[in-house]
Amino acid sequence: MNRAIKRDHEYLKNNNRLGWTAHHEAAHAIAFVRLGLPCSGVSITPSMESLGALGIEDSFKVAERYDDAGTVVPDAHDADKYIVALFAGYFGGKIIRQRRRYAWSMSLPDFEMAKALLSATPSKRGDLWRQAADLVEANFWLIHATALMLQFCKSLNAVALALVVAEADGDLGASDELESYILANRST
Repeated sequence: MNRAIKRDHEYLKNNNRLGWTAHHEAAHAIAFVRLGLPCSGVSITPSMESLGALGIEDSFKVAERYDDAGTVVPDAHDADKYIVALFAGYFGGKIIRQRRRYAWSMSLPDFEMAKALLSATPSKRGDLWRQAADLVEANFWLIHATALMLQFCKSLNAVALALVVAEADGDLGASDELESYILANRST
């Protein structure tokens, strides 16, 4: 681990709630982007309801389709992807704060949404849980970098998230655009 990342990691550990929230929300955001799900952005600005937020449509509505009679027909494939993305937040939070109980309790709203979506899919919860863990592990540095950017800017829109992923995937042109975005949107 290079010195700058180690220093930033130590900073996040010392600012537990902010660091945990940034990693939790970054994991959700990267999972949404990697899984091809709609996401308008991510924020770690606290509100009355939460410590951070992901700009997504209501998961229940996005994972639903309607038949000719207007009856809701859950889309199992979309439901699987949403559940994996919801579970990813838990594993993202564990990157910075290894205490399982804290990560678990702070992820309860995500688990409730996932529980409601599980009825729309034949997949097993354990399989989706493992997929989320694998996704976070495979994107560890990308999630960490996104969390650091979130602490610097407090929020990233869909364009910035796409640039973060493009840069991680080797698109050198994304680096300059991303740097410009971060400098223009840093929080004071």
